[in-house]
Amino acid sequence: MVYHLNNIKVKQDKFFSQIPTYKDIPQLELAQMFTVSSIWYEHNGDKQVATFDLTVRDMPGKRNFLICGGIEEIINNILNWRYDKDYINYLSSQKIISKKFSNYLKKFKFSGDLWAIPEGTVFFPGEPIVRITAPLVDTNLLSTFVTDCICFPTLFLSKAVRVKFATRGKIFVVNGAMRANGFENLLKIHRCAYILGATSPIPYIMKKMGVEKPLTVDITLYHAFIKSFHNELDAYRAILSHIDAKADLSAMIDTYDIKSGLNNFIKAEKEAEKTGKKIPYIVIDSGNILKLSFWARKELDRAGLNHIGICALSNLDEYKIEKLENAKAPIDVYGAITETMTVSDCPKLDAVYKLTEIIMNGNVRYTAKLTPGKVSLPGKKQIFRIYNKNSIMQRDVIGFVDENLGEPIMKQYIKKGRQIIDLPTIGQIQEHLNKELIKIPDKLKSITKQISYPRKISKKIRQVVRKIKKEYREETSDITDLEFFQ
Repeated sequence: MVYHLNNIKVKQDKFFSQIPTYKDIPQLELAQMFTVSSIWYEHNGDKQVATFDLTVRDMPGKRNFLICGGIEEIINNILNWRYDKDYINYLSSQKIISKKFSNYLKKFKFSGDLWAIPEGTVFFPGEPIVRITAPLVDTNLLSTFVTDCICFPTLFLSKAVRVKFATRGKIFVVNGAMRANGFENLLKIHRCAYILGATSPIPYIMKKMGVEKPLTVDITLYHAFIKSFHNELDAYRAILSHIDAKADLSAMIDTYDIKSGLNNFIKAEKEAEKTGKKIPYIVIDSGNILKLSFWARKELDRAGLNHIGICALSNLDEYKIEKLENAKAPIDVYGAITETMTVSDCPKLDAVYKLTEIIMNGNVRYTAKLTPGKVSLPGKKQIFRIYNKNSIMQRDVIGFVDENLGEPIMKQYIKKGRQIIDLPTIGQIQEHLNKELIKIPDKLKSITKQISYPRKISKKIRQVVRKIKKEYREETSDITDLEFFQ
């Protein structure tokens, strides 16, 4: 296997060459996906039209809301979903699928419908994120892929937006190549970070993603650079002699002793004033960030360098940033990289993909899972959002698609295997997210307090659930007992 990183071919050793590529991952759960679909196919599963919902069961960490990510990846891949003939032959030779089903896979092309909430939309546990309607065998084949696509972008966006709130409008960075859990996630992280309005240290990648507005290069002169010179002063002088490029430069001042580091920085900056060159930011990456930021600001101002900003790093997250902001720290830029990119406080999302309806010969049969703690609701559903007079979110109602209970959130992207609306550009997703954040009640933006947002189920869905419970001789307790609805 050859990986392409920054246009450099890197050949991996023999062991790593055996690792499947990303497009192979959805094919690894052989029993659940291929064997089950093969059995269904032998029992007219290609003639049964099924609907599956992708939902999140629980709120991760201390979040009060989630932000949807990964929709573009799902749609683009489903439209081009195909199976390799050699792999199909392997499945057949291992008796994992029938010969009849192997012929079906060789001609596979998604022919169903897909509805989803737009990327960048606020949502809550228990609400359908993606709804797929297609032949039963097809919907099952897509299960692992669809769930996988949603999880990380949603986790990252839902974590990083808290950093955005904590910084209170200041510049922030939530992405850095060296902190990613594998380079496979890096592009997704940078894409999500841009959607949130964070700065990016890799503008070329952003340009490839369709970002049209001019970008500056975000460069930090880090400890290794400074240590390579005999002293800090020479390092800062070298930086200032080579800043003709369009860049947002910052320099770390705590390589050795932070007080001598700042003094050397100030001396180099004063020397460069005559040429009009400057390093716009100093970086504090260790120690008592609050105390040091006040000290550094005072020293810079005393030297007449009030135009030099302060950037704070040191494994910051939304909790630490909020404390710094509450203390009115004179910090201009925050870097919450490691903790955000790894979603350190809760790196899991309990996303599930559940069968909700089957149609055979025109007859509709609703399905639901009613196990406490793992409930799924029946039928084709829509999220209806209700706003107050100030256009602030008030409550959500989950109802059937033919109900009219508020503003519908889910949109149809694919109909009978064909894409029917254009996917938004990354800039349009950013704009949509900004509008969503304005509509969130202020109390839900809290970093430390967990606040519940009202979600209800329509009367029609309640009636169907009671009918299903009765059919299977379950107790007909009120559906309002379900834990994620109020």
